[in-house]
Amino acid sequence: MTNWGAILGMIAGAATVVIWSNLGLSDVMYEIVPGFIINLVISVVVSLVTYRPNPEIEKEFDMSVENLKS
Repeated sequence: MTNWGAILGMIAGAATVVIWSNLGLSDVMYEIVPGFIINLVISVVVSLVTYRPNPEIEKEFDMSVENLKS
């Protein structure tokens, strides 16, 4: 997840909770459920769009995996 994915996901999830509650839809479904779903979708989509590979981080990750295997 990228930082923009996390930030925009949290904003979208929080906005969904507020809007869902203000529309009176809390009787249909607890507002956290659609808020979580919107947060997840926005976080994944934005992260996929804004991802830029960083060779240093990839190398560090690969080294960590190798250390765990040994």
